[in-house]
Amino acid sequence: MTLITALCNTVRYAAQRGTADKRKVSAAAAKLLRFAVEIDSLEVARVLVPQYEDAHTTSGEPPLVVTACAFGHLEIAKFLVEHGAIVDTGGVQVSPLHAACAGGHLDVVQWLVADRKVNLSAPDAHGKTPLVVAIENGFLRIFQYLLFMGAAVSANGGDDVYVMCAYLGNLGMVQHFLELALTEVAYSGCQVHLLKGAVHGEHAEITEYILQHDGGKISRADMNDSLCIAAKSEDPDVAEVLLNHNADVDHLSLQDATPIYRAVTYGNLKTVELLLKRGANVTRHVSFQLESALYEMAKHGRVDMLQLVHKLRGDKVDFGARGDRIKHAPLHAAAAYGHTEVARFLL
Repeated sequence: MTLITALCNTVRYAAQRGTADKRKVSAAAAKLLRFAVEIDSLEVARVLVPQYEDAHTTSGEPPLVVTACAFGHLEIAKFLVEHGAIVDTGGVQVSPLHAACAGGHLDVVQWLVADRKVNLSAPDAHGKTPLVVAIENGFLRIFQYLLFMGAAVSANGGDDVYVMCAYLGNLGMVQHFLELALTEVAYSGCQVHLLKGAVHGEHAEITEYILQHDGGKISRADMNDSLCIAAKSEDPDVAEVLLNHNADVDHLSLQDATPIYRAVTYGNLKTVELLLKRGANVTRHVSFQLESALYEMAKHGRVDMLQLVHKLRGDKVDFGARGDRIKHAPLHAAAAYGHTEVARFLL
């Protein structure tokens, strides 16, 4: 006789006795039952669930049906439902559908959605819907199935879902949204948000794909704004993709900053090099609040960037150009901030 069989018999025996005996084995029964669900032992579950009156209480742990769905044990999940487990829950820590989506168990998801008719867009305790969980965990087929069955993108914070797909680098999901946008009005305009996510996530390949399949929905202004974001990255690949699609190298962002100003302030030498090669203006004093990119280089002691400017654009750049709101030259910034190497270079 195995240990599990012996424990099952103990629980069965206790169930036939008084409640005092039940209490003595309740803790052991609870652990055994949860273990049975985790290892997909339907035989043990069949013995314990009818005898154990607290089979569906949480006791600080997820309900058993949630555990079954998380592990992808469909038959046990069905059995638990037959014996009173509730699957259509919203606002709980984790619902059965959320658990199945997180685990990548498409068959369980299909059963919950098609057979049990659970709410596709019910959020968990953190406000995440099953669609968001599928996206976060990268399960493309579950993502596609939920959308096919009517999962509402707007229920997940709207545009954030598009941004999330691209930001996390899920090319298949991005492709699916772009395909839907061609025929479904509900997804019209998703291209701009997908681009935003790809740029923030620093995914050059996805950025390229979106721009090639945007259906004319992404304007040059959208690309210009994206370039200012891409300039913050150490990797110049996304910025290069945007420039190849005619983004303005000297575009002023809403914060009155040009891409090269952003690249300098974030210390991204490779991106600065790319923008210089594409003709970025480094002496432009962009606003009352912000200095020129050249002034910023001197201010932050970036002699390597100044040398790069001299190498690539030396004959076209005035290193003495006044670049701050008080009309100081870069040399003044180098002296004021104690960057002697920069000062020597500028002299």
